[in-house]
Amino acid sequence: MDSALKAGRRMLDSFVGRSTPWLEILVHARFSELCLLTEQGAEAHRHLLISLAAMDRVGPWPDNIGLRWALALACLQMGEFDEAQRWTEAAERDTVDEQYDTASYAMALKAEIRLGRGDVDGGLELWRRVFDQRVAARDPLFRIEPAGLDPWMLEAQSVAVVAHARHGRTEAIAPLGDSLPARVAAMLEPPGTRRPPFLMDQPIVGSLLLALSMVDIARGANRSGARLVAMSERFRVLRGFQPTMSSTLARAAAREADGPAYDDDASSYAGLDRAGLRAAALAALAERP
Repeated sequence: MDSALKAGRRMLDSFVGRSTPWLEILVHARFSELCLLTEQGAEAHRHLLISLAAMDRVGPWPDNIGLRWALALACLQMGEFDEAQRWTEAAERDTVDEQYDTASYAMALKAEIRLGRGDVDGGLELWRRVFDQRVAARDPLFRIEPAGLDPWMLEAQSVAVVAHARHGRTEAIAPLGDSLPARVAAMLEPPGTRRPPFLMDQPIVGSLLLALSMVDIARGANRSGARLVAMSERFRVLRGFQPTMSSTLARAAAREADGPAYDDDASSYAGLDRAGLRAAALAALAERP
């Protein structure tokens, strides 16, 4: 990720002001995506506004790359929930496809806005509705294979489970929580297994591991939970939906559950390569109580 951010800054230096408007839009949008992945919400917000302004200058284009959705995520990371709501509503008005993933994505943003404002019951209810709506709305034109590797739904499952576990409501979403070990194991198949190009394996695995860690901590398996938080950080976690996926909150939960175990595991995982990390994750799954 550090190398990606350095490359992103070189990209900004090389292309901004010297390229076509479309390339300038993409350069700022891509860098903002990296900022969102590393919880730099304010920086992501700045680049997204530049990108959106460039798009507005060239005419009334539909927001096909999701700048307004991303601005809502940046505002969530900044704790600006009123502004997040405004961008969510703007994105809904601007969107072309209202039947499939768009509706569930908007609902997920609204769930986090409610949680951020302290409406726990309302936020958790919306997260449960995300799944009901997504299951009911099947896109007749596309099907994701292998089955079960829809990246948006894997991310949504992770966030929903973390949110419920953090607020002591794991029973309300038990089937999703209980399916996590099998999903993580499937994602940890040997590296030679063919993956669809849209699937970001490692951060999705990290997000699922974080969800599993919160379930373990909620059920009193503190040692396992602390270990899985440390492991999720090494895989990296999709941090867009906040406050739920905040690294600060996850780390605090791990330290409260078993601080020494978290510190030891974070240190031991730091030097592992991809294959070693995969093996450690499979071992951690096998050792869960």
